[in-house]
Amino acid sequence: MKKNKINPSSDFYNCVIGENNQKAFEIGLYAVKNNRNGDDFIHIYGEIGSGKSYLLHTIKSCYYKCNPHANLVFATSESFCDEIVRAIRTNKFKNFRYRYLNADLLIFDDIQFLAGKEATQQELNLIFNERLREKRKSIVTSDVSPGLLQRVKNLKERNNKPSPSQFYGIRSSFFRVKCLNINIISKLLEGKAIELAPPDLKFKTAMIRQFIKISKKRISEFTINFIAQKISGNVASFKGKILQMITYAAFYKLKIDRDFVDYFFGQ
Repeated sequence: MKKNKINPSSDFYNCVIGENNQKAFEIGLYAVKNNRNGDDFIHIYGEIGSGKSYLLHTIKSCYYKCNPHANLVFATSESFCDEIVRAIRTNKFKNFRYRYLNADLLIFDDIQFLAGKEATQQELNLIFNERLREKRKSIVTSDVSPGLLQRVKNLKERNNKPSPSQFYGIRSSFFRVKCLNINIISKLLEGKAIELAPPDLKFKTAMIRQFIKISKKRISEFTINFIAQKISGNVASFKGKILQMITYAAFYKLKIDRDFVDYFFGQ
């Protein structure tokens, strides 16, 4: 198995903390430092772009620092499906199951994208069941709130087909949840649920400050606050914009001040 590479800017000691992710950060840190204690199934949920993947990579990095010889599996819905197909084709399904069942920590990102893949969901549910019996930790993310999960579960248990009109305003999430296996829905509801709110101004300011520190640039606090007000989008998007801005300024040997920021984000 390949050694997981750790991004030094993505660990708990460099992780940017704001009101939107503080609770998830604290619970994630506790899970990392207390491998056999606390909650065995953690569900982190939030809108697309709220920083769920960013936090998961932070947890992964710190877990390896605290437990360098630990067995950690990090998967997304897409990679999980690919692994199942590959395991079946190569007649290595036992190896596949062993890898997931025996991981000290399983991190699964964006579980909602398994919607509609019934056989894959059933396999994942069996893995979760066994891991819970063995008290092995799993951390899962989705963009689905417990409230919506519970409403869909109630309808499924009454054998009622959920109607989109019952979920006006949240239809994109609804269409995914209605195609999730009821056992997966139950797991998400039974686990420790933590909400991630969209990045606020304080969070964006802190993240900009961190990137500037890493790049060893000198930028005034006034300009940092101005950038935070100008920049928009999700966590991945504005991280990319900050890096582009720093790279552009370095290439043309420009000072990053208010005029430059106005020009750069006005292009």
